[in-house]
Amino acid sequence: MENCGADATIKSIYFESFAPNNGNSVSKVQVNLSNGISSPVYTNSNFETYNPTTIVFDDPRPVRQVAAYDGPNYVHTIKFNDASGDLIYTFNPFDYTYKTRAADLIKENEEIIGVYGVYTEYWFDAFGFMVKVTNQGN
Repeated sequence: MENCGADATIKSIYFESFAPNNGNSVSKVQVNLSNGISSPVYTNSNFETYNPTTIVFDDPRPVRQVAAYDGPNYVHTIKFNDASGDLIYTFNPFDYTYKTRAADLIKENEEIIGVYGVYTEYWFDAFGFMVKVTNQGN
């Protein structure tokens, strides 16, 4: 998302999963910014995806932690938490209760602005979030 704009914030993230009835594995994702710019849709168009979920970042609590279930070759059940570790948003179409790995912390002067990952044939086997520094104390 080249030239996304310094003032842009994340508006929403669109997710889909691999399996229709039991799959939380992230297999499609798109980021949408407040200035109307959207990332490409990251997926393998040779395979159908399911369980469309759009997370709209409209809660007044800032996201300060991100955690996910990290399978042997897939990523699913992504959680966005506030500073206290309380859930704000999640991508978890089947309400799995697997323990996620330790949350990655997002500092008070940082905010999520995009995603990155490694895509295998069916889903992302590595997935992360890009953050931008919003204030460096100048």
